[in-house]
Amino acid sequence: MTNDVDPHFATIGADVEAIDQIVADQRIDAVLDDPEREPPYWD
Repeated sequence: MTNDVDPHFATIGADVEAIDQIVADQRIDAVLDDPEREPPYWD
């Protein structure tokens, strides 16, 4: 479990099943992390 307020994102490392459940849960604002892409920033 992780919680961070600055920057506006945190990376979670877990097994595939746990990550899939987190991303699928509509109550959680989560997306898959792609190490090839820069994370989004606040405007």
